[in-house]
Amino acid sequence: MYITRVDSAYMKEHNDMELLLEYRRRFGKKAPCFNYADFPGTEKMCAGQMYIEALEKALRENKPLEIVHKYDEFLGR
Repeated sequence: MYITRVDSAYMKEHNDMELLLEYRRRFGKKAPCFNYADFPGTEKMCAGQMYIEALEKALRENKPLEIVHKYDEFLGR
């Protein structure tokens, strides 16, 4: 997947790799991958910032991210 320069730079600047490693250590599983469907961004916040803030919140609250997609229940997930 292509990630825009703005989002890539933001995530690198805010230590995304450290957050992802801490997420795996704390919860024993990989964090959900960054994608524009789940983290679309807004006029005030780039998509990368939304992703980093979601990871930080999960770690701060000690609760793994739960992303529910439109058809998850239908597909039995």
